[in-house]
Amino acid sequence: MKTIQLKLIILGDPAVGKTSLRRRYIGKNFEENYLMTIGADFTSFQQQISDVMVNGGIWDINGDITFNFIHNKYFEDSNGAIVVYDITNLDSLKNTENWIEKYVKHSKDKHGNIFLLANKIDLIGKGKEIDEFVEQQIVAKIRQKYSTLNIQTGRVSAKSGNFVDESFQKLLQQIVSQLSSKDKNKSSDNSDLQIWEFVKKYTMSRFTKCKGCKITFQNDENLLSCPRCNNMLKIDEELHLFVKNKE
Repeated sequence: MKTIQLKLIILGDPAVGKTSLRRRYIGKNFEENYLMTIGADFTSFQQQISDVMVNGGIWDINGDITFNFIHNKYFEDSNGAIVVYDITNLDSLKNTENWIEKYVKHSKDKHGNIFLLANKIDLIGKGKEIDEFVEQQIVAKIRQKYSTLNIQTGRVSAKSGNFVDESFQKLLQQIVSQLSSKDKNKSSDNSDLQIWEFVKKYTMSRFTKCKGCKITFQNDENLLSCPRCNNMLKIDEELHLFVKNKE
């Protein structure tokens, strides 16, 4: 069986449910309390698609413009993106066009695979959802603008889990099919070599958010005081992220 390495990123405005979808897919339960991702978060997964074993990583990109300064590097070498909007929030749907534009610009993938997902379908019927005709018009405009991309659409609920696995698998199937047809799969029977290539390219880095002045900074040196406010660190949140090495 062949093995390939894939990198997916999840994009969308804050609070549309990106992290909840990722957690659902990898088998963790939905959480009612919203916790904002700092910059980006990373999860690995393994999935068999036909006769191919996919070893993948999902990069959950924070939707807040505050983190634009660290966004761009996470797009590099992506094989596809899940762009999420909230079915009850028209602005989040309109902004998917900006997220796709950012993906194309920084991944340099003009023929890539995008899954445009409407989340929170559990709220449909409660008088909050986007007008279906308006939704279709916006999606048609996006498809026309990015006609070279393979854009699939779907509706899911991170809360109930409905259609989450199916959506991820559809995207993976499309990517695997594309890689196979172009004979670009990087992989196969030499997984040790693949792991070594990944390690040469990326280094695990530690990011810390100071609870005092609220800045987030790379903290590989395990600083005990904040570089901005000089106060002893009262750590609010920490992440360990893969950061691409300088060439």
